[in-house]
Amino acid sequence: MLIVTALSALSALAADVNGAWSGVVSRCRPENKLPFVMHLTQAGDKITGKLDGINGAPDVEILNGKIDGGTVTFRASARSMAKT
Repeated sequence: MLIVTALSALSALAADVNGAWSGVVSRCRPENKLPFVMHLTQAGDKITGKLDGINGAPDVEILNGKIDGGTVTFRASARSMAKT
């Protein structure tokens, strides 16, 4: 199963977004919160990096990252390894 997550409108306080960023994502219900850490590298208007895996999951590569003014957008894709 391919899960595609789009994180957008990350407000950047400065034009340089290099480094580690952390936050919380709410899932379906407000009480279902997942903390995350992402590591960003900026080269001009391009953004690369990874999201640290949560609860032992593999890290997730950041795809199609870019910065436009004070907004960073990217996509991240992870495969579910759930057993049936």
